[in-house]
Amino acid sequence: MKRFTLIITLLFATSLSAQLYKNSKFWSMALNVGGHGFHSHVNTSSIKFYQPAHIHLDAIYKFNHIYGIRPSVNYHNNRRNDSPNVNYVNASLDFTVDFNQMGTYGFREKKWEFSSVGYIGFGFSTMWFDRAPTDDPYIVGQDDMMSFTLGITPRMRIADNMLLNFDMAYTMHHLQDHTFDWSGRKDRGFGGGFLRFGVGITYEFIK
Repeated sequence: MKRFTLIITLLFATSLSAQLYKNSKFWSMALNVGGHGFHSHVNTSSIKFYQPAHIHLDAIYKFNHIYGIRPSVNYHNNRRNDSPNVNYVNASLDFTVDFNQMGTYGFREKKWEFSSVGYIGFGFSTMWFDRAPTDDPYIVGQDDMMSFTLGITPRMRIADNMLLNFDMAYTMHHLQDHTFDWSGRKDRGFGGGFLRFGVGITYEFIK
């Protein structure tokens, strides 16, 4: 009888684990809008924290219920008191961790439950102001940089496949030549950065 009970328990546990892991590998996409602030290397007060000047698009592929990889693209419009504004684009490849899934066999949150995803990434950024001439290499007329991003995305499930998210990240740059408002120059090297934030929707392509 004990052997029979043990076999039934193992079969049940195996079946449960299979159900939990069934949807552990899938794609999701997110679209956010927001702003930015705390720019390091800016000479004027023209870039304001509350300006709605940021668009973010990403797609996460989860290798399992905890870890994933995320290509992302960000556009920022750094407003100036004069016209035109300074444009900034960043493309990054991020490594993601679903903190809520750590220490579990994998599960899906219930409606209105919260979760959070952290990420760290490396990418490429470019910035331009009315195609003003620059003396750095790569794209002509633009300030081209390497980027390093660390961020977190708290989320709340609002439907079976949909979550409301708030994304916040700090991006550092290497090989930056100009200030973020294009009002001056800086020594080309490591150190320029800013905080970005946005709110949006995540959709999971999962059954």
